Amino acid sequence: MDSWSCPYCNGSKSNLRTCPECEPVSGEGRKKPDTGTMGEELKTLTKEDLGNAITAIHDAFQEELFSKSHNELEQYWHFKYDETASDEKNLYHFYDMLKLYGGFCRRWEEHTGGHMCVVERVRDKYIMPKVKQFVTAWNHRLTE
Repeated sequence: MDSWSCPYCNGSKSNLRTCPECEPVSGEGRKKPDTGTMGEELKTLTKEDLGNAITAIHDAFQEELFSKSHNELEQYWHFKYDETASDEKNLYHFYDMLKLYGGFCRRWEEHTGGHMCVVERVRDKYIMPKVKQFVTAWNHRLTE
């Protein structure tokens, strides 16, 4: 038998039940997994293949985003005021999350409401309420 070792369980016989690659073969111990032509496929990967994969990921994300309702867009808001962090760090993190959230909301608004006045709609419906929440949290911190 060769010196092959399973990458999943490192040849531990205690994992034979859970590791599909290490099923015992009649009297020969572990069997080597069939790798197929995976190595050959990687050698022939083209820019077009990568482009198609990236496009598919983008399209799936867009489809998911566009299927959301106005209220469900809230799941893309990832900021929480950190009482233990400095004001500067909170403001910096808030700004990053606001840009990210605004981008999601802008794409959703353009898809559902068209391109007319999209900047104003996003500002009034999504951005300004988040800014008000941030200011409220900041003021609360200052009054403590």
